[in-house]
Amino acid sequence: MGLRFYGLSFKELQSVAFEYAQQNGIANPFDQSSRLAGRDWVSGFLKRNSTLSLKTPEAMSLGRAIGFNQPQWNIYQDNLQSLYEKYHFTPARIYYMDESGLSTVPTKLRKVIGEKGRNASKIVSAERGITVTVICCMSAGGNFVPPVLIYPRKRQNEALLHGAPFGTIQMCSDSGFINSDLFVDWLKHFQASVKSSQQDPVLLVVDNHSSHISLASVLYCREHSIHVTSLPPHSSHKTQPLDVCFYGPLKVHYATAAENWMAMHPGRAISQYQVAELLNVAYSRVASVGIASKAFAAVGIWPLNRSIFTADDFVGSLVTDRPEPPSSQNVESMPAFVSHHQDESRDRPTTDPVVTPSPDETPAPEASCDNNHNCTTDDGVHGEAAVTITLNVPAQNADFTSASLTGSSGSVFLTDSRRIVDSAEKSQTVSTCSTPSQADGVSSNLLDSAGPSPPPIHVTPSQIRPFPKKAYLHGEKRKRSMRSEIMTASPFKNNLEQKKQDIAAKKMKLEIRQKKKSAEQLKEQKCKLAKKKKKEKKRTCRDSRRKKKVSLGNSTEKAVCKSRRLKYSVAEAKQSSTDVRCPACDEPYCDPPDEDWIQCACCHRWWHENCSAYDGGNFHCDLCA
Repeated sequence: MGLRFYGLSFKELQSVAFEYAQQNGIANPFDQSSRLAGRDWVSGFLKRNSTLSLKTPEAMSLGRAIGFNQPQWNIYQDNLQSLYEKYHFTPARIYYMDESGLSTVPTKLRKVIGEKGRNASKIVSAERGITVTVICCMSAGGNFVPPVLIYPRKRQNEALLHGAPFGTIQMCSDSGFINSDLFVDWLKHFQASVKSSQQDPVLLVVDNHSSHISLASVLYCREHSIHVTSLPPHSSHKTQPLDVCFYGPLKVHYATAAENWMAMHPGRAISQYQVAELLNVAYSRVASVGIASKAFAAVGIWPLNRSIFTADDFVGSLVTDRPEPPSSQNVESMPAFVSHHQDESRDRPTTDPVVTPSPDETPAPEASCDNNHNCTTDDGVHGEAAVTITLNVPAQNADFTSASLTGSSGSVFLTDSRRIVDSAEKSQTVSTCSTPSQADGVSSNLLDSAGPSPPPIHVTPSQIRPFPKKAYLHGEKRKRSMRSEIMTASPFKNNLEQKKQDIAAKKMKLEIRQKKKSAEQLKEQKCKLAKKKKKEKKRTCRDSRRKKKVSLGNSTEKAVCKSRRLKYSVAEAKQSSTDVRCPACDEPYCDPPDEDWIQCACCHRWWHENCSAYDGGNFHCDLCA
């Protein structure tokens, strides 16, 4: 469980021990109410197993746990091997670069001597510091490229590099972190230091950060014979030389230098202008040939070492492993005797043992057992021949535990129908059924050839607390994950160019869509504005005419003529003219009319009542007035 990063806590171990004793019928003095083993028992268990201890775990992200796996490691090693065989790099021409953050408030403080019973504190610059990114690069031969400092600011200042290591340059970004443009600038700084050429190329190993993957950087590296390969994703804690051996001591010495500076300058705080000076103190102590060579050897880059990591290092990735689907090739490649007995097992009872001879030896006589737990064969040999016993048990009922068995000249071992266990020289693992019916059918009588067998154990700790395993849903799609790549190779470059073209095409489509949308919005706004102006014009014209008529008219005449107001109908409008337009707004007459119309008594022209200044009496238009 610990190798899978799901280690048991103290209380969980108490619970597992209690359940193990209860389900296997082992006498115990444990508390039945709390259902936990005693603390004294756990302490004694840890003492009896000296390799175990209670530890404070480090946080392990899910990406790192599942990202560092055997297939990704093999791809990465294949890339390195192909580059080594093609270009014959020397250790002095194999470089690795990485970034890290330096804060004005170091988090790692040294222990101090203080009075017992009181908390100890130490002065720092501020509650939160400003992070400055440092880029370091070193080779397997011990060569170091001058570092680069990236400050979170807009403009550069030479005062920021006061006391910096020789050759250090400064860069600026809004966030203080590296980006694609700054990575190209760093490549120019790197090329000026290593002088790569076609006759003397350089290998540069980087991680899979997005700032390192750009078409501009790939084209620059191809032009200057800098061959770039990437690490497996989420594996910096295992495969990065700088993270493994360099940045840890560097930050310890940096924190020490910061504490000394605070002690020598009481009342002052560390700012961006002191970062370069403090880095120089730490960098000069850590940057050595020995650390560089050990760092590259520790991660298997130089010398190339595929077996630098064992199977235990990849156990954490087993949580999300997908089972391989059965293929016809795998079935055909199985031994004939295994396939034969697997087919026969479908028609046999689940508790019937099937005895099969080893394919490399002569068929062994049939094995039998007596009531004294002794296993014999037809020829009278007592526990001498190696016999394979295949037990066909359904997957849902196959719960097995292990017991040790040794024979005088051979071994007897029991497996389920899904697996064949090879015999070993010393001791072999014997599997027994967990249910009482299975134990009666096969029992341990077949297995005891060297003495009394241990008492049967029906439930194992792994059954009480199973190993964590992700359950995949049927039809669940896999997420497209990254892998180690040779970034300067033509396939990777072509892929970046294709992505750039796709992005440009998407941007063009988006721009066309936005232009079309803006044109429609502009047209709609113009229509609304025209309608608004038209209404305002009608209102202004009507008000002006109404004021004119009011000033010239007679109130008595208005009252008399108001009843004689001309109301027209649709028929009258059709009889008068087929194309009637208002002289004021030039809007044609429509059937049925939307507004009231009125006819001039002199010229007999039809006007919108709202466009005219009619206020009662006989209507005389502006043309006739």
